[in-house]
Amino acid sequence: ALHEDSRGTFWLGTARSGLMIFDRNNEQVTHHFQHDPRDSTSLLDDEVVGICEDVTGALWLANRGGVSRYDPATGKFLRFRHDPKNPASISYGNCTRMYRDRSGLIWFATDGSGLSKLDPRPPKFAHLKHEAGNRNGLSLGLPKAIWEDRDGDLWIGMISSGVNRVNRRTGEITRYSHNPAAPRTLNATDVVAIYEDREGILWLGSQGLNRFDREHETFANPHNDEGRRLALPRHTADAICQDQEGKIWVGGNALSMYDKQTLQTITYEHQPDDPTSLSSIPVTVVYQDRQGVLWAGTPHGLNKLNRASQNFTHYFHEPANPNSLSNDYIKSIFEDRDGNLWIGTSDGLNRLDPARESFIRYHEKEGLPNTFIYGILGDDQGKLWLSTNGGLSKFDPAAGTFRNYALKDGLQSREFNTGAFHRSKRTGEMFFGGINGVNLFHPDSVKDSSFLPPIVLTDFKKFDLPVKLDIDIANAIKLKLDYEENVFSFEFAALDYTHPEKNQYAYMLEGFDKDWVYCGERRFARYTNLNPGDYTFRVKGTNHDGAWNPRGAALRIAIVPPFWMTWWFKILTVAATLAAVAGAAKYVSVRKFKQRLEAIERQQALSRERERISKDMHDELGANLTKIAILGELAQQNLANPQKLRSDLQKISATARATIDSMSEIIWAINPKNNSLDNLAAYLRKCAADCFELTAINYRLHFPEAVPGHPISAEFRRHVFLVVKEAIHNIVKHARATEAEVQLISCDHTLEISIRDNGQGFVPETVNGCGNGLRNMSKRMADVGGEFEIQSQPNEGTQVRIWAKIKCV
Repeated sequence: ALHEDSRGTFWLGTARSGLMIFDRNNEQVTHHFQHDPRDSTSLLDDEVVGICEDVTGALWLANRGGVSRYDPATGKFLRFRHDPKNPASISYGNCTRMYRDRSGLIWFATDGSGLSKLDPRPPKFAHLKHEAGNRNGLSLGLPKAIWEDRDGDLWIGMISSGVNRVNRRTGEITRYSHNPAAPRTLNATDVVAIYEDREGILWLGSQGLNRFDREHETFANPHNDEGRRLALPRHTADAICQDQEGKIWVGGNALSMYDKQTLQTITYEHQPDDPTSLSSIPVTVVYQDRQGVLWAGTPHGLNKLNRASQNFTHYFHEPANPNSLSNDYIKSIFEDRDGNLWIGTSDGLNRLDPARESFIRYHEKEGLPNTFIYGILGDDQGKLWLSTNGGLSKFDPAAGTFRNYALKDGLQSREFNTGAFHRSKRTGEMFFGGINGVNLFHPDSVKDSSFLPPIVLTDFKKFDLPVKLDIDIANAIKLKLDYEENVFSFEFAALDYTHPEKNQYAYMLEGFDKDWVYCGERRFARYTNLNPGDYTFRVKGTNHDGAWNPRGAALRIAIVPPFWMTWWFKILTVAATLAAVAGAAKYVSVRKFKQRLEAIERQQALSRERERISKDMHDELGANLTKIAILGELAQQNLANPQKLRSDLQKISATARATIDSMSEIIWAINPKNNSLDNLAAYLRKCAADCFELTAINYRLHFPEAVPGHPISAEFRRHVFLVVKEAIHNIVKHARATEAEVQLISCDHTLEISIRDNGQGFVPETVNGCGNGLRNMSKRMADVGGEFEIQSQPNEGTQVRIWAKIKCV
């Protein structure tokens, strides 16, 4: 393997003799590195098949069984092999190839175990944690308090294991814990607050206030002689600060001001009956701003102490007031360089507007990774650093933007702890503690990657199915689609493989979208029902640190219109429209003419109806009345003959009843309210019942319970009625039947009526006298567009069936 590094040094990798530096000017080897079983900092193996330089200037060497990393500054090697217990180790096998991509990642190919990826850059955040068996690791427990003293030593208070003192120069850790047998030790195992005052005295909060004696490395606490001599406050100490007058304020089961000169303590407690006392206990945060105002945070509100009156002003969450605190549980207080007071709560970040005494709230919708705000620190650029239950966040108050950091950035965990945050007064370095240790970093050193990844299209689908194009979609310039291909989608990617799940995307379809669509980590865009036309699809993306590549990728799209949207079709449409207008004008003229003809026809029909009614009344009623008059005269002549008189009177009565029935039929026929199918059915049922009731014939009427009320013409109604009436009268007068049945069926605007008897029957083709009646019945049905059918045989009865299409009027 051959490689020239960024400093111009020429490296040779050999198959059996390790690694060499070759001086090309003198044409000789100047350095020779080989595997030494006795030296763990030597080369992993003498077979070197690949050499790669990372962004830090270190060399990576592909060896048999793993890889080696050479640090030019120290001249030593680090060895990396596959570890079955560590999923983050290199893949099993011999490393055969290495490659550094544009983002600085190094890729390792192994023989048979796939590909491994390495980011050689150090994490943004250093991590100090407990490691079993490592005396210079943190003690077992949860960090709850952090402070860097004036000597540069880092003090870390732990739950259940006292306090760790970290010598930053040597890395050595000294542990101080509670020992019941030794009274000058910490008075409890939990250390939840640490503070160094301006005189260099270190105070630690636990089950009371502890004062550290640097000379003897012992502690004064309320439970030993030294603590009692100092009259230290005896209540729990969850928060500590020093005011501008040098007094020590201690928050816990009460709020105390301790004067270390006079050894006097003033205590403030929560008094339920006094609205000007502390809002609640315990006091979890104590903070003095640059104006000298003392603030105390509790689980039930924020308190501001009025030194003159010794009363407290309270700030609470009010559900109906969006300008109140976002939550009452106060976790942290911080004043920024511009004098703004920031309040961290268990549900949101708040900025106090002192003039209005109102708050501006920040939640996840504004960009926070989580609304549980443990700690707040400020850097020299005016940014705020927030520890939350969702990682660490850098907030720019001027821009209102958040930059969030997660596990893969080197955080100890997503979850941090209350009270475990501190900024070094000497260096500006910051410390945040969580459930898996402490993160250490300088804000100026936390830099985002400047690599702008190429953005490429990776797939194109129509109707959610992949499409095979003539050219790879990543290289395509333009797509042409038919107007019916109106459901399509694109997939895309930013080629930054550092943490690809953190890459962000935005897209827009010029000609349709009015602005960019920011879709977060989603890597596809879908469009439906676009109008024909020309569009340009654009997509841009970020690297894993959120830096946008504004150039992105673009693809032109032409959606071909259907023929009816082409220019030539539009011209034809205009011409056709003009022709249609002319035709419409002619149609209106013809229609008016037809309407006049129809009006004339209706008038003529009305005249014919009047003539028919007049004729019926003259023929039928006139004949009946004449008959009644003649029978009356005969009755007068037969007064002496009672038998003939009785016969004449019976005939007069029958004729009168027939006349009444005829008048009823005429009145029903001329009443336009009866021009509906349901009225016709009801009248037919009544007439059939009336006819059969006067006879000895057993009859059955099959009529639907509900008949549609379709409108019908008076002519249709009359013809159907007369045909049915004639058929029933034939049964009564001629059939000699003992049973009869009438059935009416109405379905889909059709009417079917069947009249059947079991009488003597006949042969329809041989009838003489009744022939005119059958022909009249057939003609009436033909006049209304219907059908007439009769079936009969001697001694087998007769069936008459009529059928007609109902034409609504």
